[in-house]
Amino acid sequence: MRRFAEIRKYLVAYLVWAASAVIWALPLLLGPQLIAGAMEFSEFSRWTISAFQRFGFVLLGLAWLVAVIFAEHYLRTSATRQRLPRALIRVGVANLIVVVLLLLPALPLFL
Repeated sequence: MRRFAEIRKYLVAYLVWAASAVIWALPLLLGPQLIAGAMEFSEFSRWTISAFQRFGFVLLGLAWLVAVIFAEHYLRTSATRQRLPRALIRVGVANLIVVVLLLLPALPLFL
Protein backbone atom coordinates (compact mmCIF):
# COMPACT_ATOMS: atom_id res chain seq x y z
CA MET A 1 0.00 0.00 0.00
CA ARG A 2 2.85 2.38 0.79
CA ARG A 3 4.44 1.66 -2.59
CA PHE A 4 1.18 2.57 -4.37
CA ALA A 5 1.07 5.94 -2.57
CA GLU A 6 4.62 6.66 -3.67
CA ILE A 7 3.87 5.72 -7.27
CA ARG A 8 0.76 7.90 -7.17
CA LYS A 9 2.84 10.94 -6.07
CA TYR A 10 5.22 10.49 -8.97
CA LEU A 11 2.33 9.93 -11.38
CA VAL A 12 0.71 13.20 -10.29
CA ALA A 13 4.04 15.03 -10.51
CA TYR A 14 4.72 13.81 -14.04
CA LEU A 15 1.16 14.51 -15.22
CA VAL A 16 1.43 18.10 -13.98
CA TRP A 17 4.86 18.34 -15.58
CA ALA A 18 3.53 17.13 -18.96
CA ALA A 19 0.56 19.52 -18.81
CA SER A 20 2.91 22.37 -17.92
CA ALA A 21 5.20 21.52 -20.84
CA VAL A 22 2.22 21.80 -23.19
CA ILE A 23 1.00 25.06 -21.66
CA TRP A 24 4.50 26.55 -21.71
CA ALA A 25 4.86 25.60 -25.40
CA LEU A 26 2.04 27.99 -26.30
CA PRO A 27 4.20 31.14 -26.00
CA LEU A 28 6.78 29.37 -28.14
CA LEU A 29 4.21 28.82 -30.86
CA LEU A 30 2.16 32.00 -30.54
CA GLY A 31 4.53 34.60 -29.11
CA PRO A 32 6.64 35.48 -32.16
CA GLN A 33 3.55 35.84 -34.34
CA LEU A 34 1.76 38.05 -31.80
CA ILE A 35 4.73 40.36 -31.41
CA ALA A 36 5.40 40.36 -35.17
CA GLY A 37 1.82 41.49 -35.69
CA ALA A 38 2.33 44.32 -33.24
CA MET A 39 5.61 45.23 -34.95
CA GLU A 40 3.88 45.25 -38.33
CA PHE A 41 1.18 47.52 -36.91
CA SER A 42 3.97 49.82 -35.67
CA GLU A 43 5.42 49.86 -39.19
CA PHE A 44 8.75 48.12 -38.56
CA SER A 45 10.58 46.96 -41.69
CA ARG A 46 9.86 43.45 -42.91
CA TRP A 47 13.51 42.50 -42.33
CA THR A 48 13.26 43.41 -38.67
CA ILE A 49 10.04 41.46 -38.25
CA SER A 50 11.49 38.40 -40.01
CA ALA A 51 14.64 38.47 -37.88
CA PHE A 52 12.60 38.82 -34.72
CA GLN A 53 10.39 35.86 -35.62
CA ARG A 54 13.36 33.60 -36.31
CA PHE A 55 15.53 34.58 -33.36
CA GLY A 56 12.53 34.92 -31.06
CA PHE A 57 11.48 31.36 -31.82
CA VAL A 58 14.96 30.04 -31.01
CA LEU A 59 15.23 32.04 -27.78
CA LEU A 60 11.74 31.09 -26.66
CA GLY A 61 12.54 27.46 -27.48
CA LEU A 62 15.60 27.58 -25.25
CA ALA A 63 13.62 29.22 -22.46
CA TRP A 64 10.94 26.53 -22.82
CA LEU A 65 13.55 23.77 -22.60
CA VAL A 66 15.11 25.25 -19.46
CA ALA A 67 11.69 25.73 -17.83
CA VAL A 68 10.58 22.17 -18.61
CA ILE A 69 13.82 20.65 -17.30
CA PHE A 70 13.66 22.76 -14.15
CA ALA A 71 9.99 21.91 -13.54
CA GLU A 72 10.67 18.19 -13.93
CA HIS A 73 13.52 18.34 -11.42
CA TYR A 74 11.53 20.49 -9.00
CA LEU A 75 8.44 18.27 -9.07
CA ARG A 76 10.43 15.04 -8.84
CA THR A 77 12.51 16.18 -5.88
CA SER A 78 9.41 17.64 -4.20
CA ALA A 79 7.70 14.26 -4.46
CA THR A 80 10.74 12.63 -2.86
CA ARG A 81 10.94 15.18 -0.03
CA GLN A 82 7.21 15.14 0.80
CA ARG A 83 6.68 18.69 -0.52
CA LEU A 84 4.59 17.88 -3.56
CA PRO A 85 1.44 19.92 -2.72
CA ARG A 86 3.43 23.15 -2.41
CA ALA A 87 5.33 22.39 -5.63
CA LEU A 88 2.07 21.68 -7.48
CA ILE A 89 0.68 25.03 -6.35
CA ARG A 90 3.80 26.88 -7.50
CA VAL A 91 3.84 25.20 -10.91
CA GLY A 92 0.09 25.82 -11.21
CA VAL A 93 0.61 29.52 -10.53
CA ALA A 94 3.33 29.60 -13.22
CA ASN A 95 0.89 27.96 -15.65
CA LEU A 96 -1.77 30.52 -14.75
CA ILE A 97 0.66 33.40 -15.34
CA VAL A 98 1.55 32.04 -18.79
CA VAL A 99 -2.13 31.67 -19.75
CA VAL A 100 -2.99 35.18 -18.53
CA LEU A 101 -0.04 36.70 -20.41
CA LEU A 102 -1.13 34.90 -23.57
CA LEU A 103 -4.68 36.20 -23.22
CA LEU A 104 -3.65 39.85 -22.70
CA PRO A 105 -3.18 40.59 -26.44
CA ALA A 106 -6.69 39.25 -27.09
CA LEU A 107 -8.26 41.41 -24.35
CA PRO A 108 -9.27 44.28 -26.70
CA LEU A 109 -11.27 41.78 -28.75
CA PHE A 110 -13.51 41.08 -25.77
CA LEU A 111 -14.05 44.68 -24.67
